[in-house]
Amino acid sequence: GVSLACFHGGFARGGYNGKMRFLLLAAAIFGLNPSPSRGEPVRTKHVAAELIAEREAFQADGSESANRVGIRLEMIPEWHTYWRFPGDSGLPTEIAWELPPGWTAGEPQWPLPKRILVPPLLNYGYEGTTLIGVPIQVPPGASGEYTLKAHVSWLVCKEECVPEKVDLRLTMAVGREPSRPGRYASLFRRLDREQPQKQARGFAHAVVEAQRIGVSIPETRGVFDFFPLVAMIVKSDKPPEVESAGGRTTLWLDRGNLRRKEVGFGGYEAWEEQVYAEEARAADKLDAKLKLEAHWLER
Repeated sequence: GVSLACFHGGFARGGYNGKMRFLLLAAAIFGLNPSPSRGEPVRTKHVAAELIAEREAFQADGSESANRVGIRLEMIPEWHTYWRFPGDSGLPTEIAWELPPGWTAGEPQWPLPKRILVPPLLNYGYEGTTLIGVPIQVPPGASGEYTLKAHVSWLVCKEECVPEKVDLRLTMAVGREPSRPGRYASLFRRLDREQPQKQARGFAHAVVEAQRIGVSIPETRGVFDFFPLVAMIVKSDKPPEVESAGGRTTLWLDRGNLRRKEVGFGGYEAWEEQVYAEEARAADKLDAKLKLEAHWLER
């Protein structure tokens, strides 16, 4: 069995069963008046970035669910950034926070990615405009205005890739009651429809054949998709082929270049660690040789 997660109104499965890590996604078919939040977008050569809030003000009730901000990224045409797992290449967007004392930021909430094929590599990321949500916990008793700072970095690519980073800030009023939705509330609602919810262990399992890989789930109405969390195991940039039989639905994708018959997916992580260890030993030998020969450079 695997531990899974489910979208509100659909499904998003993420888990590891010792054989395969994957994420399965299904489309969902479904008294205060403080000052509005204030923040300014920052533009790089390829991306406009902005720190935004779901509501016009924060609520100081100590819960993480009451307040949420987001990193809004708008890429220029034909360029893209990456999902939490970028695929065969790339790097995910990273966020480092500077928050007021006692405040905490939760785990990023990622929107659904797009398949981006750069033969022979298959990546997952975003074109156009996207929003990465982050819950913010405000301690009870906070009041007045506070400024949040986020140091955000990403890799943006077309045919070539460029690392970029910006410093964003957002000033928010804090009260004791919920405030009105902000101007970007619709982006947060869409993000909510794409978030995972936990499912019972054993809800889904991986199926591996010679030329394809699948995820089997109980037969459920909806439009389904899944994204692997291991590089090079699939190669198609198309949605999966769906087959239903015996009360179960299986989503199939073409297998990629990762083929280790003597190891198989059950031993993938052990094989991966072995490769890294061999590379580290080779690097150590090269460093030792360079140090041994360094005296030639001193002449």
